[in-house]
Amino acid sequence: MIKLIFLMIFLSPSTLLESPMNYLVIWNVGQGSWSTLLKGHECWHFDAGGETFPNPIEKLCRQKQNKIFISHDDWDHISFISRLVSWPQLCLFKFPLKIKSARNQKIFNRLKICPTTNEVTELEWPRKGKTANDLSRVFYLPFAQTLFPGDSTSGEEKSWAPKTKKLSIKWWLLGHHGSKTSSSEILIQNIGHPLGAISSARYKRYRHPHHLVQARVRQNGISLLRTEDWGHLWIQI
Repeated sequence: MIKLIFLMIFLSPSTLLESPMNYLVIWNVGQGSWSTLLKGHECWHFDAGGETFPNPIEKLCRQKQNKIFISHDDWDHISFISRLVSWPQLCLFKFPLKIKSARNQKIFNRLKICPTTNEVTELEWPRKGKTANDLSRVFYLPFAQTLFPGDSTSGEEKSWAPKTKKLSIKWWLLGHHGSKTSSSEILIQNIGHPLGAISSARYKRYRHPHHLVQARVRQNGISLLRTEDWGHLWIQI
């Protein structure tokens, strides 16, 4: 059985600030994507967008070192960055490969670039598509054994999926919130058998994760976790 800790039910942010443990949190932001590694005096954010701002993050991370890793600049992945720019210790890992609007460019221009780090792996491959989703950065976090594919499409997965064979993956965020345009059978066959696939989406409105993706995940013996059902997901690392 998957051992998850849903701390929001039991503990306050003040208690968590004093905790010596590390957690990976997939925030319940509605349809969107924002995950945070709480690690000592640092918070690493993988995307920072959605419909609903996760209020506990202010107390948990504002006064820490904050690094943001952005997959691409779709609004549901970056909508809350403008609320974070006032934080005193905040930096961006890299600009998205494609910035679609002047509004988004202004948001990123307000961020400092982080020093180079080898603590997060970015998968690289020769890209075939040109859409924002095709150009999504794909991140792997070794510390939490978690794969963050952004909205990378099935077409691009064919190129980068073989690289995941060398990675130890316990947790996998479904690409594009579980859309049928991502999370292909090719990817699933390459990533091994993670403990859980996670969807940060709203099925009732957007039908994510798509029923075909749900079937594909379960047929491969992977448990499916949805923020829509559980709220914020807290995984002790």
